Amino acid sequence: MPLKGSKEGNSSLSREVEIHRRLTDRHIIQFYDSEYVSEGQERRLRLVMEYAEGEGLDEAIKAGKLLWCDKERIAGEIAHGLSYLHSQGIIHCDIKSKNILLTKKLEVKICDFGSAMTTQDKKDRKKCSLGTKEWMAPEFSRDHTAYSPASDIYALGVIMWEM
Repeated sequence: MPLKGSKEGNSSLSREVEIHRRLTDRHIIQFYDSEYVSEGQERRLRLVMEYAEGEGLDEAIKAGKLLWCDKERIAGEIAHGLSYLHSQGIIHCDIKSKNILLTKKLEVKICDFGSAMTTQDKKDRKKCSLGTKEWMAPEFSRDHTAYSPASDIYALGVIMWEM
């Protein structure tokens, strides 16, 4: 990931790493390490994470290969992962089918914590406008600080409709 020149870009990456680093649940893609590397004139942040061989939920939906029983289990596993995140004081802020990885055994791995924030830090709520419009709860269009765990649950409902 190329580093942006701004302090805000760097602090956003640092926040993503700090949030993801402390998460340990079977439905969250496991974070192992991060390091800064130089590639030519660019400095990049390299994230080392669990390898989840499979595909994105968005791809599985488009291919039409999910059975009804798979969809039920996948929705339950996403809900379990979100429950874990919320119990840790984390709101994902960008739950969508593209940010759900499926292993070859169709096990759920929630990924992409670039928009995530803590429930404690009110300053983060202003930065949480990076989510994807189609999966955002309606109240967010009026108030960019309205994100709460319920917003992630709304996005899960959109994913369930998508499936």
